[in-house]
Amino acid sequence: MLYNYGSINIDHVYRVSHLVRPGETLSSHGYRQVLGGKGANQSLAIARAGGKVVHWGRLGQSDRWVLETLSSAGVNIAHIELTADSSGHAIIQVEDRGENAIIIHPGANHGFTDAQQNALVSSVNMGDWLLLQNECNAMGKIMTLAAERGMRIAFNPAPMTASVLHLPSMLANCCFSTEAKLPHSSA
Repeated sequence: MLYNYGSINIDHVYRVSHLVRPGETLSSHGYRQVLGGKGANQSLAIARAGGKVVHWGRLGQSDRWVLETLSSAGVNIAHIELTADSSGHAIIQVEDRGENAIIIHPGANHGFTDAQQNALVSSVNMGDWLLLQNECNAMGKIMTLAAERGMRIAFNPAPMTASVLHLPSMLANCCFSTEAKLPHSSA
């Protein structure tokens, strides 16, 4: 079985002539609200390609419409927790040439507790796969728990942050490469 410990975001996508500059107010010429988050997007892609995937995630109660979207595509949503926390969301600017700039608020994606993580891995079987992205909290903990249960781990380190360097990436059986660069340090 494939389990996806993944983010669920509500994306607010604005079409703009150029990416907003500091101090500038810019009107958009298009807007869409869509389901996003690297985790939800990967679960949808797997299910739509005919794969079986159980999504482990957290979602604000006001965005329960997301459950129907995921479920109707074939994603197992039994382990998505509805919470009073706000859902993760992204503000995405897409300029006319296709470049983008994204601001992410993690919201509920960063609310996993140790007890929840232990409960999630308690029913997996040795040899099951765990898919991870870098948009949920306690990544090192879930990687360690999964490895202890004999799961195989596929890790997508996006969005690339300095915290990735401190994860037990040697536990991953498969690591996706990314074009992203580490953020500039202030040192």
